Amino acid sequence: MKKILILTVMSIFLFSCEQIEKGLKQQNIVTETEAINGLKEALSVGTNNAVNYLKQPGTFYNNPSLRIPFPPEINYVAEKLNQIGLSSLVDKFIKTMNEAAEKSMEKALPIFTQAIKEMTISDAKNIIKGGNNAATQYFQSKTSQSLFQAFIPIIKGTLEQVQATKYWTEITTKYNTLPGVKPVNTDLSAYVTEQAINRLFTKIAEEETKIRTDVNARTSDILKKVFASNAIIL
Repeated sequence: MKKILILTVMSIFLFSCEQIEKGLKQQNIVTETEAINGLKEALSVGTNNAVNYLKQPGTFYNNPSLRIPFPPEINYVAEKLNQIGLSSLVDKFIKTMNEAAEKSMEKALPIFTQAIKEMTISDAKNIIKGGNNAATQYFQSKTSQSLFQAFIPIIKGTLEQVQATKYWTEITTKYNTLPGVKPVNTDLSAYVTEQAINRLFTKIAEEETKIRTDVNARTSDILKKVFASNAIIL
């Protein structure tokens, strides 16, 4: 009876070990180091894709979802100018604003690269376990101020180079001479810079979502392993 009991216990034990081993093989075990390396690669891929897309000539202006509009808080200026036959001036001004935003994108990658280097283990864990835009939120908190400082001189210079500042001065001057209107004085460079940064983060969020949800967007073995649906991070 004891032999039968022992054999039964051993059989159960061996069966359990076999099932555990089988279960482990079916699972995708990811170490902490692999997870962090995979995340950093994902962030590099995502930011590179976003910046390289946005810096292409015409990307902002030709895409309604990216186009920087006439400053909405003073949209009444554009409406009034359109009414008196100056719509071409307004359109050219909008185009030059978007060209300035595109040219500023070249300064973004070094800032993102630095933010990735400075990422802590705690930061990485929070991003991996976070929602589809957790990495984007991390970048917003770490890089927004640096991006603004890097973008604004380029945007200001570009606006002046392509005469957007001239157009803006011409637009506001013409508008301010109209009877009964409130004079306009908007910081054009700051407005375009803020709009450019907002669109950059929108594009980064799209790239992040792709890597998290689209298998085809995972372009390396480490990305495929870390972001697989069955990944278990130790």
